[in-house]
Amino acid sequence: MTSMEWVVTVLGAQGLLSLLALWLRLRWQAHQQREHHHYLVAIARTLPEGSCIDEGRPDGTRLKLVVDRSRPRKGDHG
Repeated sequence: MTSMEWVVTVLGAQGLLSLLALWLRLRWQAHQQREHHHYLVAIARTLPEGSCIDEGRPDGTRLKLVVDRSRPRKGDHG
């Protein structure tokens, strides 16, 4: 194997490992977001109407949730 073939092989392997790492990270993030969604839905279902949640996250984003149980409009999916 020439040095050029070796370099291409190593870079190809690193590229595949980078793609695998990115894919795993995206799957983990999707899982975390799904779990957070389930958490928020559970809280919204248990809190009384008019309750408000203001959540600050470690990444600096904020989420404000106001529980309003007014009747759904036509076409809304509950």
